[in-house]
Amino acid sequence: DVYKRQAYRDVMLADDDGKSLFKIIRTAVFPLASSLVSATQFGSGFSGGECAIAHLAVQLFIDYARESHISSSLVFVDLIQAFASMIRKVCLRDPCGDEQWLAALRQAGFPEEDVNEIYGAISNSIEWLEDDPITGSSYTNSYPFAFSASVYRNSWFSTESLLNVVKSNRGSGAGTPLADVIFALSISRVLHGLRVRLEADGLLTTVVDPDGRPLSFSDISYHDDLVIPCVAPASEIVSKTSAVAAAAFYVFKCFGYSLNFTKGKTEAIALFAGKGSTAASKQLYRDGQTAAVITGGTTDVLRFVS
Repeated sequence: DVYKRQAYRDVMLADDDGKSLFKIIRTAVFPLASSLVSATQFGSGFSGGECAIAHLAVQLFIDYARESHISSSLVFVDLIQAFASMIRKVCLRDPCGDEQWLAALRQAGFPEEDVNEIYGAISNSIEWLEDDPITGSSYTNSYPFAFSASVYRNSWFSTESLLNVVKSNRGSGAGTPLADVIFALSISRVLHGLRVRLEADGLLTTVVDPDGRPLSFSDISYHDDLVIPCVAPASEIVSKTSAVAAAAFYVFKCFGYSLNFTKGKTEAIALFAGKGSTAASKQLYRDGQTAAVITGGTTDVLRFVS
């Protein structure tokens, strides 16, 4: 709906020379981005795979769980207006504040102390972008990175029928050759924060292979589509899946993103196996194939689909 402010998209217009320049910059910036994204983050050439590789990784987890006769689940995370909601200071040094983002944290039930801590941690992108371990040079002082940051730091675009201009400090500049790279850098920092939170809450998925070695299953993403695997005893798999969804909500909210819990969006699949699987499956059916998820000061519903 073009009449809704929430449906905006920021687009940068550039002539052919500008597009060619961005392609050169993208080539120079891509190695930096590749070194920062996670090994299970696919799309735009990252991690050497595309959507089919992400699907294969998810299927391998399902096959392993079935072969091992352990209960498992998958949380499919859907973000509301992911590209447009990106806060650029997550991966670029942006001196501008973002009152809308901070207000959203307060409305979600974050205490003022937490809001200030989140703002300080996310604003310090320089600590996140460490120096090149081989050359020792600073990423943030390199020309390609500085050029990319300057483009997004001053995203001014003229608009018809208006005498002035509009400044945008959110979004990843949809339509430019750098859009997916900047977005991938943003999401990679969120995914790192998500893994830290899951590990702190004891929700990381780790199993033991037939040789007795620990085997970890990490989140799998393709652009803004994310899957989080879980394993637990049959009687606990639903509650653990709900806890993972709640942790994902908290972390993504910190970085300015909102999870969409409506039907067909953020949902889960549960695969019951082992002791108590029949009783757990029946209990989930009696609960209407849903589980409660604590999201800030409110409660959302996580739907389980088959």
